[in-house]
Parts: sequence; structure tokens; C-alpha cells
Amino acid sequence: MSGKLTGNNPGKGCPNRAALTALFFIAIGLFCSCKKDSFPKPMAYPRIAYPIAQYQTSELTELPISFEYPTYATLEAVKPDKKNWINLHFNSFSATLFMSLIKTPENNAFQVIQAKEKMAIDQAPTASEVRKEEFEAADKRFTGYFYLTDGNAPCPVQFILTNHNGLLFDGSLLFDNTVNRDSLASVVAGLTRDVRHLVETFHFKN
Repeated sequence: MSGKLTGNNPGKGCPNRAALTALFFIAIGLFCSCKKDSFPKPMAYPRIAYPIAQYQTSELTELPISFEYPTYATLEAVKPDKKNWINLHFNSFSATLFMSLIKTPENNAFQVIQAKEKMAIDQAPTASEVRKEEFEAADKRFTGYFYLTDGNAPCPVQFILTNHNGLLFDGSLLFDNTVNRDSLASVVAGLTRDVRHLVETFHFKN
């Protein structure tokens, strides 16, 4: 005779509805906690504190020029074989402002300025824009031009000054390493400020 189940006797160990509900919500919680965020998070860069502006006057007895430069930068001594070259090192930021005094016939000054402008444009990365600004000294003894390059340009600031008598002074700010503008925004802004101050306090002694 075959047996059969009778009555409402549930099998032993079979979970009730409350237990099933609890297990369901536990499983949902575990699934959500393990699921990865599908949206990329923006990269955060540490803010670099730039020094408070403090300046000193250059002492270049071998050259007919003077200007003010930051106390936290190092002015390299003029080498005997390159008397017209001056380097201003910003060691804390791995950047150097390379400067030089150029003597040329008066009628050749415009060509020198054009060559400087072409160099600024040629050195700029493909996606960058070079902005040109004209500058005139307060005493009107010289005219200058800034070339400001945006984006990740290794040379974000350049300038050239002329006294209109065949004497020119140019400078190019160059980083030692690859530039990431997002992480160095405050540094580029600070260095640009210092270069502007140098130009604004610049004097041809002759």
C-alpha cells in the first residue's frame, strides 16, 4: 500500500514566509554593496600654496639693465662666455625663467620681435592658444610684448622688450617636467604674476 500525506503538516526545516522575506532583503543589501559605481569620479589634485610676493632688486653690474625678482627665486650669475644670458630659477616649482639681452641694429629689431612671436606660437601645444599682450613702460622708454599660452604648455609665459634703439631683452618661462595645468594652476598663476612684476620694474640703464 502506498503511503500519502494527509492534513496540513509542513515538512520539517521548511522556512516560513517571514524568514524568506528577511533573506530576500539581506541578499538585496549584499548585491547593492558589491555593485561598483558606474560613474567615474573626477580626479582631485592637492592645492599647492604659492609664496607671498616679496621682491628684491637685481645687481647685474656687467649688464645695463635692472629689475625686481622674487626673494624665493635664485638669479644665476652671468657666465663669462655668455655675458648676455641670465637665468632665474624657481627651484621649488622646477621652473626657470631664461632671459637674454640682445643687441642688434635698430632696423633689425622688428625682425627679432617677429622671430620671438613665431617661436611662442610654434612651441605651443596643438590645442593651446597663445594670447599676445602689448606693454609700455611707465616712462615710455621701452615697449614690450607678453605671449601667454594656455593649456598644458611647458612654456606658458614669454616676453620681449625693446628700447627702439637696437637693444632688446627677452624671457621664456620653462618648466623642467611635463605640465598638468589642473594640478599647477596656482603655480602658473603665481609665476605669471612674478614675471609681470619683473617686466613692470624693468629698466634699461642706457
